[in-house]
Amino acid sequence: MIMRKFTVLLFSIGAVLLFITGQILKADDDNSNFFSEIPPRASVFGKYSGLKQRFHCTKALYKMTFRNNLRNFHDIGLNKKTEDWCGTTLQPGYIVYYGGLWYVWEKQEKKDPSDEILATMNGTYTGLIKKKNCRNSMRTKGKFIEFGHITSPMCDSPKKSDTGYFVYVKPYVYIYEKKIIPRQYMPADVDVGGKYSDLINVVRCDLQGEQKYDESKMKDSGVVLEFDDEYQRNRLWPDMCGESLGQGHYVYKYPNWYSWKNSSAESEE
Repeated sequence: MIMRKFTVLLFSIGAVLLFITGQILKADDDNSNFFSEIPPRASVFGKYSGLKQRFHCTKALYKMTFRNNLRNFHDIGLNKKTEDWCGTTLQPGYIVYYGGLWYVWEKQEKKDPSDEILATMNGTYTGLIKKKNCRNSMRTKGKFIEFGHITSPMCDSPKKSDTGYFVYVKPYVYIYEKKIIPRQYMPADVDVGGKYSDLINVVRCDLQGEQKYDESKMKDSGVVLEFDDEYQRNRLWPDMCGESLGQGHYVYKYPNWYSWKNSSAESEE
């Protein structure tokens, strides 16, 4: 009888611990999202662990872009050498480029994410419009490219352009209708008091935060900037992080660019 009660007690304790652990894991999962300080793409969706370094270096960015068609998200892989990158000593480790920053990780936890995970960027994109083999027209050292929201011909074909969220995973280009953005984690002020609506896209660009506005770096001031003028958008675009926002009204608040479809200012005109 005593043994039976003891067994029941152990089972109850185990169930409670399992519940608590589940809640902790769930909380951790909830905290790991597009708007996290260290977003899931920075580790290639958990491929790497043990963050050693995080820094920006535009000189290395331009060099990599020229050689590898580097965009906003790139898995560089293992670096065994110690080098000077823009005054920072690059340590040996696994390098990922994302949002204008270089991340160096201590170890590789698992193999490359499957093509299915990469093709949707871990469930970011839904509503597949088109998929096409583009092996002969895509030139990049990496396995994948996240282009963003664009209107472009597929595989250098000039006949017809498609509009959507483009992702390349060797050897296919995928075009999607929708991008899932976890709005519950998004800063409340990036719609500028309700001025903008119908969010089209969000692009991570920590690098933009290094630029100054009113004598302070944007990453330090927390300023919300609007870029509604076509000239401003065209002028700023080369300084963004290589992923297309698409058409819309642009807002920047560190570390993200936001593209909105509608503006209340337009309806008042």
